[in-house]
Amino acid sequence: MRVRVLDALMGQGKSTKIMNDVSLLPNNQPVIYIAPLLSECHRFAGTQVDEEGEIMFDEYGNILCNSDHPLSHKCFYHPNNRNSTGTKVGSLSKLVKEGKNIVSTHSLFKSLTKEIIADIEKAGYLLIIDEVLCVWEKYVMAQHCDTENDTDKESMDTDKEIRKLINNGFIEVDVVGLLHWQWDKYDARDTSHAEVARLCDTHQLCIVNGSVVFWEYPVWALKAFKHIWVATYGFENSFMCEYFKCHDIDYQVEKFGEHQSSFKHLITIVEDNKLNSCGDRNHSLSYTNITKSKTHNEALKNNLHNFFQNKMKAKVKDRLWTVYSSKKRSISGGRYASSWLAYNTKATNDYKDATCVAYLINLNANLMVMSLLGHRGVCFDQDKWATSEMVQFIWRSAIRESKPITVYIPSKRMRTLFIEWLNESS
Repeated sequence: MRVRVLDALMGQGKSTKIMNDVSLLPNNQPVIYIAPLLSECHRFAGTQVDEEGEIMFDEYGNILCNSDHPLSHKCFYHPNNRNSTGTKVGSLSKLVKEGKNIVSTHSLFKSLTKEIIADIEKAGYLLIIDEVLCVWEKYVMAQHCDTENDTDKESMDTDKEIRKLINNGFIEVDVVGLLHWQWDKYDARDTSHAEVARLCDTHQLCIVNGSVVFWEYPVWALKAFKHIWVATYGFENSFMCEYFKCHDIDYQVEKFGEHQSSFKHLITIVEDNKLNSCGDRNHSLSYTNITKSKTHNEALKNNLHNFFQNKMKAKVKDRLWTVYSSKKRSISGGRYASSWLAYNTKATNDYKDATCVAYLINLNANLMVMSLLGHRGVCFDQDKWATSEMVQFIWRSAIRESKPITVYIPSKRMRTLFIEWLNESS
């Protein structure tokens, strides 16, 4: 397997470059393209969609594509539930068996079975990943997902139950924290623990510090591909890069496009002591700080309003802002909800007209993931990761079209990181 990483700022033509390269591939080279959003899958494949964003079919049930699209001759297929299984996974399996070119979302790609992976390896697929995969995330057992909107409780219930399984000898933990099901001690088939057992068998669960359980993307699924291309920005500051290192996956980075210094003159950073005072301390506006501090919440609410209305006199289309999702409603006050975007959103051009950007968080990596990496001998630079994530959010705005923007970053740490990044010479 060879991994090619295309690394460039947003709006610098990564998608165009990939489309051009794919168009030149021999017809017998099958391709799977995955992206975070279904809309990006449509864009890559040239799929015709209706006003609701639904795929259009002809009278024979074939997916309609734009004839002038650069990849129309490659005929990419979307997994759908219009099949005997009634599931997208079933459709994906059939398409892979037939060696079709496929577009899919990241979320569906997480559902790959060992049967599908075996067929992928047999066919010699090229995998194209638009934006890095989420390779580690907190694991929650299916039976614990009914708790109403209390993800912390769900996680704690799962952690508690899996620690009990470990203490009873039903799960063993290896030196890097991976979990292994002990079938000779507990046959979990047709039990509430069947899913946990399956994930253990496929090396998808690990425990950190003996207490917190994470799902880990199965490396065997990636190693089944003949080639992998990754398109993103700041790959070497991503968790996926560290994941590659942990699993001895070699990669080659191709950097291209404009340097950030080319955009510096287009970016005005708000330097207002009153607006920025709520973020002066190192941990101000972190997730814990915002969650626990009503004072910060009220300050951010007032500051956001002052920035959009008084300072910028911004119209709806001009606005783009983020804060942790749990605080979206209390800080927006209902006035700016339509302009909010999750801070980790990738691969969307829907806010390219926004000229006023408010980044109201102080981003820190998950402590347990940091511990996981430390246990595996990886030294991860949180500041570089946080900078890369912030840049990707800001570049959802009009700056990707080389248009002037004004950015409000009240966190002193994040504002300093952004300024330092803009001033980098290479």
